[in-house]
Amino acid sequence: MSSYKASEMSADVQSIPYQAISQALQIESTRELEDLIIDVMYAGLLGGKMHHDEKILHVDWVSGRDVSPESLVDIGTALQNWYNSLSPSLYHC
Repeated sequence: MSSYKASEMSADVQSIPYQAISQALQIESTRELEDLIIDVMYAGLLGGKMHHDEKILHVDWVSGRDVSPESLVDIGTALQNWYNSLSPSLYHC
């Protein structure tokens, strides 16, 4: 999982096209991407506005966290396992 890439992107750029985020996170659908962004916002990790029509995320702030590069693989694996454990019915809520 490449969530580190997305947080790096937001550190340098305040307006991020959905396409760039989707590519970095390997997410194919706009709906899935927007759901993930909403979850991240509710978790207090990112503040900003999604512009669905423009397909751009305007980032106001990002909550930073110190993570060693060695931990990223374990974190990515844990997140992927959690994502895989979700009920398929949740994908369409």
